Amino acid sequence: TAGCPSGGLRNPLCQPDEGTDVIDLSWFAVPLGLGLILLSLLDVFMTVLHVQVESPISNKLNRWFWHALVEGTRPLGKGTRDQVLAWGAPLMIGGIIVFWALLYILGFGLLYLPVVHDPAIFSIEDGALTTAVGDAFYFSAVSFFTIGYGDIVPVHPLARFVGVLEGAFGLLTISLSRTYLLSAHLP
Repeated sequence: TAGCPSGGLRNPLCQPDEGTDVIDLSWFAVPLGLGLILLSLLDVFMTVLHVQVESPISNKLNRWFWHALVEGTRPLGKGTRDQVLAWGAPLMIGGIIVFWALLYILGFGLLYLPVVHDPAIFSIEDGALTTAVGDAFYFSAVSFFTIGYGDIVPVHPLARFVGVLEGAFGLLTISLSRTYLLSAHLP
Protein backbone atom coordinates (compact mmCIF):
# COMPACT_ATOMS: atom_id res chain seq x y z
CA THR A 1 0.00 0.00 0.00
CA ALA A 2 1.20 3.50 -0.83
CA GLY A 3 2.77 5.47 2.00
CA CYS A 4 3.00 2.44 4.28
CA PRO A 5 6.24 0.84 5.51
CA SER A 6 7.35 -2.44 3.99
CA GLY A 7 4.69 -5.05 4.52
CA GLY A 8 2.16 -2.49 5.68
CA LEU A 9 1.94 -4.03 9.16
CA ARG A 10 3.61 -1.41 11.31
CA ASN A 11 0.87 1.18 11.03
CA PRO A 12 -2.66 0.15 12.00
CA LEU A 13 -4.00 2.37 9.22
CA CYS A 14 -2.14 0.35 6.57
CA GLN A 15 -3.54 -2.80 5.07
CA PRO A 16 -1.35 -5.93 4.76
CA ASP A 17 -0.02 -6.75 1.32
CA GLU A 18 -2.04 -9.25 -0.65
CA GLY A 19 -0.97 -12.83 -0.14
CA THR A 20 0.19 -12.39 3.45
CA ASP A 21 -1.38 -14.49 6.17
CA VAL A 22 -0.22 -12.26 9.02
CA ILE A 23 -2.93 -11.03 11.39
CA ASP A 24 -2.32 -7.47 12.53
CA LEU A 25 -3.19 -7.07 16.21
CA SER A 26 -1.53 -3.68 16.64
CA TRP A 27 -4.97 -2.07 17.00
CA PHE A 28 -5.26 -3.90 20.34
CA ALA A 29 -2.07 -2.32 21.70
CA VAL A 30 -3.46 1.21 22.07
CA PRO A 31 -6.52 0.41 24.25
CA LEU A 32 -4.45 -2.02 26.33
CA GLY A 33 -1.75 0.64 26.76
CA LEU A 34 -4.30 3.26 27.80
CA GLY A 35 -5.75 0.79 30.29
CA LEU A 36 -2.35 0.14 31.89
CA ILE A 37 -1.62 3.87 32.12
CA LEU A 38 -5.00 4.56 33.75
CA LEU A 39 -4.53 1.62 36.10
CA SER A 40 -1.17 2.98 37.22
CA LEU A 41 -2.56 6.51 37.64
CA LEU A 42 -5.41 5.17 39.75
CA ASP A 43 -3.12 3.04 41.89
CA VAL A 44 -0.65 5.87 42.50
CA PHE A 45 -3.49 8.23 43.39
CA MET A 46 -5.20 5.78 45.73
CA THR A 47 -1.96 4.71 47.40
CA VAL A 48 -0.23 8.05 47.86
CA LEU A 49 -2.77 10.85 47.66
CA HIS A 50 -6.04 9.40 48.94
CA VAL A 51 -5.51 8.23 52.50
CA GLN A 52 -9.13 7.26 53.12
CA VAL A 53 -9.20 4.61 50.38
CA GLU A 54 -6.90 1.61 50.01
CA SER A 55 -5.62 0.73 46.59
CA PRO A 56 -6.88 -2.72 45.70
CA ILE A 57 -3.89 -3.41 43.46
CA SER A 58 -0.98 -2.30 45.67
CA ASN A 59 -2.55 -3.73 48.79
CA LYS A 60 -3.15 -7.12 47.17
CA LEU A 61 0.41 -7.22 45.87
CA ASN A 62 1.76 -6.29 49.31
CA ARG A 63 -0.41 -8.89 51.06
CA TRP A 64 0.65 -11.56 48.58
CA PHE A 65 4.33 -10.67 49.03
CA TRP A 66 4.04 -10.60 52.85
CA HIS A 67 2.27 -13.97 52.91
CA ALA A 68 4.97 -15.47 50.65
CA LEU A 69 7.71 -13.97 52.83
CA VAL A 70 6.15 -15.30 56.06
CA GLU A 71 5.64 -18.78 54.57
CA GLY A 72 9.09 -18.82 53.00
CA THR A 73 10.82 -17.98 56.29
CA ARG A 74 9.00 -20.56 58.47
CA PRO A 75 11.87 -23.08 58.32
CA LEU A 76 14.40 -20.46 59.51
CA GLY A 77 15.37 -19.92 63.12
CA LYS A 78 13.64 -17.11 65.02
CA GLY A 79 16.56 -14.64 64.83
CA THR A 80 17.18 -15.16 61.13
CA ARG A 81 13.46 -15.15 60.37
CA ASP A 82 12.99 -11.85 62.22
CA GLN A 83 15.87 -10.30 60.30
CA VAL A 84 14.41 -11.40 56.96
CA LEU A 85 10.88 -10.27 57.90
CA ALA A 86 12.27 -6.86 58.95
CA TRP A 87 13.07 -6.32 55.27
CA GLY A 88 9.43 -6.96 54.31
CA ALA A 89 8.16 -3.36 54.41
CA PRO A 90 11.11 -1.81 52.53
CA LEU A 91 10.89 -4.52 49.87
CA MET A 92 7.13 -4.03 49.51
CA ILE A 93 7.49 -0.26 49.12
CA GLY A 94 10.28 -0.66 46.57
CA GLY A 95 8.29 -3.33 44.76
CA ILE A 96 5.24 -1.09 44.45
CA ILE A 97 7.34 1.75 43.05
CA VAL A 98 8.87 -0.62 40.47
CA PHE A 99 5.35 -1.93 39.70
CA TRP A 100 4.10 1.60 38.97
CA ALA A 101 7.08 2.33 36.70
CA LEU A 102 6.58 -0.94 34.81
CA LEU A 103 2.87 -0.25 34.30
CA TYR A 104 3.64 3.17 32.82
CA ILE A 105 6.50 1.91 30.63
CA LEU A 106 4.43 -1.01 29.33
CA GLY A 107 1.37 1.19 28.81
CA PHE A 108 3.16 3.93 26.91
CA GLY A 109 5.21 1.33 25.03
CA LEU A 110 1.98 -0.21 23.80
CA LEU A 111 0.84 3.23 22.63
CA TYR A 112 4.04 3.64 20.60
CA LEU A 113 4.10 0.06 19.29
CA PRO A 114 1.82 0.43 16.23
CA VAL A 115 3.60 3.54 14.96
CA VAL A 116 7.20 3.46 16.22
CA HIS A 117 8.59 2.41 12.82
CA ASP A 118 6.44 4.84 10.83
CA PRO A 119 8.87 7.50 9.53
CA ALA A 120 6.11 10.12 9.57
CA ILE A 121 5.75 9.67 13.35
CA PHE A 122 9.20 8.62 14.65
CA SER A 123 12.74 9.12 13.42
CA ILE A 124 15.02 6.23 14.32
CA GLU A 125 18.78 6.55 14.00
CA ASP A 126 20.20 4.16 11.42
CA GLY A 127 22.01 1.23 12.91
CA ALA A 128 21.41 -2.37 13.76
CA LEU A 129 18.20 -4.11 12.85
CA THR A 130 15.57 -3.38 15.46
CA THR A 131 12.10 -4.63 16.24
CA ALA A 132 9.03 -2.50 16.77
CA VAL A 133 8.47 -4.07 20.20
CA GLY A 134 12.04 -3.40 21.32
CA ASP A 135 12.03 0.15 20.01
CA ALA A 136 8.62 0.98 21.50
CA PHE A 137 9.49 -0.21 25.00
CA TYR A 138 13.00 1.23 24.83
CA PHE A 139 11.66 4.66 23.84
CA SER A 140 9.03 4.38 26.56
CA ALA A 141 11.61 3.64 29.27
CA VAL A 142 13.94 6.40 28.04
CA SER A 143 11.02 8.85 28.07
CA PHE A 144 9.65 7.76 31.45
CA PHE A 145 13.00 8.22 33.16
CA THR A 146 13.58 11.44 31.11
CA ILE A 147 16.93 10.21 29.78
CA GLY A 148 16.39 11.18 26.13
CA TYR A 149 19.31 9.66 24.24
CA GLY A 150 18.05 10.94 20.90
CA ASP A 151 18.37 7.72 18.92
CA ILE A 152 14.57 7.49 18.64
CA VAL A 153 12.84 10.84 18.22
CA PRO A 154 9.14 11.58 17.80
CA VAL A 155 8.56 13.88 14.83
CA HIS A 156 4.75 13.99 14.72
CA PRO A 157 3.19 16.56 17.11
CA LEU A 158 0.96 13.94 18.78
CA ALA A 159 3.89 11.57 19.33
CA ARG A 160 5.90 14.47 20.79
CA PHE A 161 3.03 15.33 23.12
CA VAL A 162 2.70 11.71 24.31
CA GLY A 163 6.47 11.52 24.89
CA VAL A 164 6.41 14.72 26.97
CA LEU A 165 3.35 13.45 28.85
CA GLU A 166 5.17 10.22 29.68
CA GLY A 167 8.18 12.17 30.93
CA ALA A 168 5.87 14.25 33.13
CA PHE A 169 4.25 11.07 34.49
CA GLY A 170 7.74 9.72 35.19
CA LEU A 171 8.74 12.80 37.16
CA LEU A 172 5.40 12.83 38.99
CA THR A 173 5.63 9.14 39.85
CA ILE A 174 9.18 9.45 41.12
CA SER A 175 8.19 12.50 43.22
CA LEU A 176 5.10 10.79 44.61
CA SER A 177 7.17 7.66 45.30
CA ARG A 178 9.41 9.76 47.51
CA THR A 179 6.32 11.04 49.33
CA TYR A 180 5.05 7.47 49.70
CA LEU A 181 8.42 6.30 50.99
CA LEU A 182 8.66 9.07 53.57
CA SER A 183 5.06 8.68 54.73
CA ALA A 184 5.53 4.94 55.20
CA HIS A 185 8.56 5.43 57.47
CA LEU A 186 7.58 8.48 59.48
CA PRO A 187 5.58 8.07 62.71
